[in-house]
Amino acid sequence: MYIQDRKTLADSLVKHLKLEKQSIERGDKLLNYAWLQDKKGLRALIESWRDDEKRHHRFLKELSEKQFISISSNDLASVFRDEEFFEKRYQTSKEFRKKLEETAKGS
Repeated sequence: MYIQDRKTLADSLVKHLKLEKQSIERGDKLLNYAWLQDKKGLRALIESWRDDEKRHHRFLKELSEKQFISISSNDLASVFRDEEFFEKRYQTSKEFRKKLEETAKGS
């Protein structure tokens, strides 16, 4: 994934969060109508939909605030690599940490 792809993804996430917020507000508005108060089935359906939107919105908001890839200042070249590179790097690092732990246990 290249830098321009990440920007597109970030922009899409911001747009999606705005649309979800609007959906939640529409659901709240619908639930306040008097004609819907005695329509228990329809009301339950709208409440369930709105609550799902709230959970999804909260999850995406939390997700958008997290860092996905740790890149040190000495590792700038990694920005231009693909997911296979990161997977191999992760596996190598994991194996190295395991060997360190085994060595520490043996001493």
